[in-house]
Amino acid sequence: LENLDHDDMTDECEEELLVIQYFAARDFRLDFHLFKQCHNDALILCHSNGFSDPSTMQPDEGPFIFS
Repeated sequence: LENLDHDDMTDECEEELLVIQYFAARDFRLDFHLFKQCHNDALILCHSNGFSDPSTMQPDEGPFIFS
C-alpha cells in the first residue's frame, strides 16, 4: 500500500487495493500476533466462534480469496 500514489498505478487499481485492505484489516484472525492477544476478548466481548481450533490458539491458515 505504500505505492498507492505512484504515477504508474491506475485509479481503478488503487481503489480495489483499498477495498481489499479494508476487509483484510477487519479480520483479526489474519494477523497471528493480534489473534493471539485478542482471542479471549473476541470470544467474550464479540461472541466470536470463528476459530479453526480454539485449543491450538492458531488462526485459520486456509485460503484467503478475494473475488
